[in-house]
Amino acid sequence: MAAVQPYVKKAVAVSSVADIPAGVAQAFHAALEGSPGPTYVDLPADVLLNAIGGEEAAAAVASIPERPQKQLVSAPDADVKAAADIIRSASK
Repeated sequence: MAAVQPYVKKAVAVSSVADIPAGVAQAFHAALEGSPGPTYVDLPADVLLNAIGGEEAAAAVASIPERPQKQLVSAPDADVKAAADIIRSASK
């Protein structure tokens, strides 16, 4: 993991199958918050080769946090029009 940390916003290590949904959710959240960027999820072979089922799988999926909603910011129409007028009147 230390090898990838200089290149990603967040590196997540998953130690059990049940932790995969939460680990992936953490990586997605980090990738999308602020300036978007790469993340890394370490999924060891022994974790990937295990299986879970039924209630354990449902509990793992239920633990995934909701994706945060982006706050859209808009400028007043008058400000947008003023900016467009300035750009239109600019010379090269």
